[in-house]
This record gives sequence, C-alpha cells and structure tokens, in this order.
Amino acid sequence: MSAFEQLKNISPALLRVPKPQGSEPFIAFEVVFKGENVVGEAGPYRQFFADLSNELLSDNSGNGIIIKAPNYRDTHVEGIETYIINPSRTSALDLQIYEFLGILFGCCARTGSKLALNLPAMFWKPLVGEFLTYEDLS
Repeated sequence: MSAFEQLKNISPALLRVPKPQGSEPFIAFEVVFKGENVVGEAGPYRQFFADLSNELLSDNSGNGIIIKAPNYRDTHVEGIETYIINPSRTSALDLQIYEFLGILFGCCARTGSKLALNLPAMFWKPLVGEFLTYEDLS
C-alpha cells in the first residue's frame, strides 16, 4: 500500500487539522497525483480515498489486509457483501498498517470523506457508539 509508505512517518496529530472557515475544502492532507492535471484540493483528496478503497478490496487472494467475510457468497445471509479485517495478518508491519487505516478512518470522519469499505456492523457499530445486537454477531 503506497499510501502507507508515504504517510507512515507523519505524526497523526498533523492530520487533525482545524476546519477551515468559509468555502475552503476541509482536507487533512494535500494529495498530488503526479502526471495528472487536477485542479483544486478536494477532488484529489476524495479520489485518494476512492482509490485506496478499491486497492484494499481488490486483493482476492485471501491474504489482503481486508478480506471478504466468510459469508460473502452465502445468498441466505444478510450482509453477504461485507469485508472483514484479516485475522491472520498479525505481523508488526500488519499492525502498523491497521493503525494507519484507523488514522485514515479518523481523517474521513473529520473531513466528511468516504472510505468505501463495506464492513459489517460488528466492526463499525462500536466505533460510532452503537450497541451490538445478537443479529449483528450471527
């Protein structure tokens, strides 16, 4: 994940920027796509998160950081197209990448950007202060 390589040494505190006044875009960091003529700041920022989402979900080997949930193909189960954090990825580097993803989740939450990862309720409900139900865990 090239974003991790480029941002891993930046203090997370630097990504908690105050919301700008007026009509300036609210972004946590500037994104520059080399070789592309993109005007503005918010467009490349949003595109970064779209590209990152696609990259995280494109590894179909089952070895990615985020993998298809075990019930992904079961048409009788609600949430059939969800993804989960890969429980077998536990190296020190993997844990750094998970922490980095958490920082990016925070950037999205603060700036209103979307990281399009279809994660199950058992993952996101605790993050937003909602209680899990039995149905969320089944």
